[in-house]
Amino acid sequence: NMISYRKAEQKDLNEIMDVINDVDLENQKESKNKIVDRISKSQLLCCISDNKIIGFLGWDTKFHDNSDHWYLEQITIQKDYRSKEIGQDFVKYFLKMCRDKKVKKLYAHVQEHNAQSLKMLLNTGGMINTDSDKSVPNEITVEFSFI
Repeated sequence: NMISYRKAEQKDLNEIMDVINDVDLENQKESKNKIVDRISKSQLLCCISDNKIIGFLGWDTKFHDNSDHWYLEQITIQKDYRSKEIGQDFVKYFLKMCRDKKVKKLYAHVQEHNAQSLKMLLNTGGMINTDSDKSVPNEITVEFSFI
């Protein structure tokens, strides 16, 4: 099945929200505002299969005010499509984009209990960063270096 990627547009919002409809409503509202913001800044990619959005990836082009360092904020794949390496390929696509944009480092935080996400990021070349400023407890910082 062919998978393609493209930048999200405002008209995609409802379809993107469908991807996370298993999230509780309170978090959904917060996510929705964040997603609207990311779309407006052109910092959200959609993952498409059969003309349907099955996942999205959002990022920030600054990590700790450093524009050479990006932050992978969220990657979500719809439940039915998980553990088919779709997420892994999506991350690889995004990493290539980072390289093309001359980003030096990419950071991501993964919750400690989320073994699947952690494995996916490590499989795509991420390293666990142990000396990061832990602002969030129970999270692991993963770092990609493009230098």
